[in-house]
Amino acid sequence: MRSYYVFSSGRIKRDGNTTLVEKEDGSRKVVPIEDIEDLHVFGPITLNQEILVFLVQHNVVIQFYNYHGFYNGAFLPRQKNVSGELLIRQVEHYLDPQKRLFLAFSFFEGAVFHARRNLRQYQGTEVFIQKIDE
Repeated sequence: MRSYYVFSSGRIKRDGNTTLVEKEDGSRKVVPIEDIEDLHVFGPITLNQEILVFLVQHNVVIQFYNYHGFYNGAFLPRQKNVSGELLIRQVEHYLDPQKRLFLAFSFFEGAVFHARRNLRQYQGTEVFIQKIDE
């Protein structure tokens, strides 16, 4: 999967189970949907609901830029399972004191590990590493 950039004006539409980019000069480019990670659109293009639904089904983000290349906005697929099983598991861990303490300790342990690793990159920080170990 990779990013695709559209610099010319035209249309992006669905053509069967693939994406078709038609330029104003009449040239066409077929891009397999499985190959698209995201689209970056710099020129004026026409889209319809059919291509937007198709891109959402394949989790493709479209980024829009203006004439000068400045970012305008994006069309983002909705997040899946926003209020599903993940939230239930998080609440279960919050309500169980042992699981909650384990998570808090894990966060702390990770912070200490990364602080020590970052300090090792600089000379003269041995004193700080020693204090962290204490």
